[in-house]
Formats: sequence, structure tokens, C-alpha cells
Amino acid sequence: MVPLFGPVPGGMELGVILLILFIAVAPAYLVYRDASERGSDHVYAWTVGMIIGGLFGNLLGSLLVGGLYYAIEVRGSENPSSRGS
Repeated sequence: MVPLFGPVPGGMELGVILLILFIAVAPAYLVYRDASERGSDHVYAWTVGMIIGGLFGNLLGSLLVGGLYYAIEVRGSENPSSRGS
């Protein structure tokens, strides 16, 4: 069986990071193209806003999921009497 990313150390992790960055930045290109076609005076402001929103949206979502995991799984296992059963 041939590895998907070849002999690159951390190849899978790098692939996931690149996929997340692509998902965060791809809508910015669509907004840039649309704003350019409409003749907007603030093409770059829209584009930068979309990039920042996409990156921070993913970051905040990841922090929220991590915090929920910690609250439910880690802290919940420290105090099993508080779990509903």
C-alpha cells in the first residue's frame, strides 16, 4: 500500500491544514471576483474581510469544540456523580 502523501513527515497533518486554509480562503476569491464584476470601490476590503472572517471563524469554532470536549469528557470523568444516568 502506498501512503497518500508519500514519505513526508507529518504529511497527513499538513494536508488537513492546507484543506482547512483552502476552505477558509476560497470564499474570499468568490467575493473578490463578484465585487470586481460589480465595480465596487472596496474590492480589497471585502476580500480581506472574508479572509479574516474565514480564518477566525475556523479558529473560534475549533476552540469551541475543544472547550466542549474538555468540559464534557475531561471534567465530566473527574466528577462522575454529576453525569446524568
